Amino acid sequence: MLDKLMELAPKRWYSDMAGRLSRIHLPSPADRWEVAAFQRLAGIDMDEAELPLEAYPTINALFTRKLKEGARQVDSREYVLVSPVDGRLLSFGHVQDQTLVQAKGIDYTIEDLLLDRMEARTFAGGSYVTLYLSPRDYHRVHFPVSGVVRAYRHIHGDSFPVSPWSVRSVERLYCRNERIVTYIRSPRFGEVAVVMVAAMGVAHMTLSYLPYDVRKMKEYQNVHIYRAKGDELGIFHLGSTVIVLTEKPADFLDIEEGARTLMGQALLAIGQ
Repeated sequence: MLDKLMELAPKRWYSDMAGRLSRIHLPSPADRWEVAAFQRLAGIDMDEAELPLEAYPTINALFTRKLKEGARQVDSREYVLVSPVDGRLLSFGHVQDQTLVQAKGIDYTIEDLLLDRMEARTFAGGSYVTLYLSPRDYHRVHFPVSGVVRAYRHIHGDSFPVSPWSVRSVERLYCRNERIVTYIRSPRFGEVAVVMVAAMGVAHMTLSYLPYDVRKMKEYQNVHIYRAKGDELGIFHLGSTVIVLTEKPADFLDIEEGARTLMGQALLAIGQ
């Protein structure tokens, strides 16, 4: 029932409008008031931001802010996979029959998520983590492992909200929304996929390791770019969810569902 009601909502129109409004420069001091109001409403911690609040001319500029140098420490141990984002750990586990858990009683398949049967087989025996970014969070995505980016894929889709409430209510939510998949070849974890899932209100996603907008290029593109763990991978221009898949099964490091994680924090390990 909820799925049907949400399908009728003008989600794409809302997301496009939200994106445009977030980038509008208003006459001063209206722009400063708007940005300050958003900061208070979202509960954004400005002590960690690279710049003071008044330096951000638009909501989008504040939302995509960088952090101060040294605000996050990336676990450098080669056998560790780290959180690519600040967020809340919604689910994690080992892949069973190419199936992942979205929420209690709601599953989805890797093939539906990636829309690629061969790629899905790669991750059939691995592990996964799902992280939700709220409006208050830092919205830049980083590499969870060091390795070679071998390909990306932009998958067109809908824009259902991805709040924890929606995740518990909408079937196959992550497989229905727009998403960008980055495939990384890691010496320790094998193939790793980082899936950026858009949501209602997320008007745009960008990949930081490419000089162009992937939404205007081929849907699937082979690349060959090395990036180190902790390097910037992409940006959400208004919030969402990240799913990380590994080819090899890994051990989970003292993490629990619902816990808040910080970018660079150790999540998984292989061969400690």
